[in-house]
Amino acid sequence: MPERPEDVKPILDMAQRSLKILEKKMVAFGDLEAPGHLVIQFEDAKVKVQELEERYDLARGILPKPPATSQVPETPSTHPQVQSDPAQTISIQPQNSGEKPPRTKVFISYSHKDSDWLVKLKPHLEFLEKKGLLDRWDDTKIRAGMKWRDEIDKALAATKVAVLLVSADFLNSDFIQNKELPNILTAEDVTVLPVILRPCLYEYSEIKEFQWVSGPSKPLSGMSETAQEEVFVSLAKAIMDVLK
Repeated sequence: MPERPEDVKPILDMAQRSLKILEKKMVAFGDLEAPGHLVIQFEDAKVKVQELEERYDLARGILPKPPATSQVPETPSTHPQVQSDPAQTISIQPQNSGEKPPRTKVFISYSHKDSDWLVKLKPHLEFLEKKGLLDRWDDTKIRAGMKWRDEIDKALAATKVAVLLVSADFLNSDFIQNKELPNILTAEDVTVLPVILRPCLYEYSEIKEFQWVSGPSKPLSGMSETAQEEVFVSLAKAIMDVLK
């Protein structure tokens, strides 16, 4: 027996309310610091709402749209090599076929609890960015409506220099340890530049082997403001040396 709209609508309304509650919790955690179980609940709730919306549309007699299919255009390419070689025509792929982007970005990895340090660092890099000398990325570039996980994945795939703002909170961040660091440490041709913000148990982490911009013996929290600025200047110069 076909479902009736009035039977599906209450279930859909309840699922949408649950999704809104989870969304508020994600925002409260600042998204990137949300615990794994909450992220899974949020993603599952979105899938459930989508399924119920489709059921509700079907109950109202609205047929789902057929999935879009990507096809190779039948018109021949204007590229002379493609025209002269049929095999090359067959191998044409869509633009988003998984081709790796060039590594050009400066990715800043930090705990949201250390956001004050990011604020202090950014002016030094923004100066170079405005001159077109580097392409800085941190999660403050994620805007409303963007899929934050997708944006981070794209930035990590294009990372040339990874700046790590290290503290106890950095080491305790599940997202950094399980998502960002594995991508950074296993990538080819990525230079890692750690900066110790506050004393922490860095020697038990995977980043202990890297050359520090500001080492464990002199964390930034124990420096004067002038000395902190000098470290950030040295960091900016180290980044430029890599990008040259």
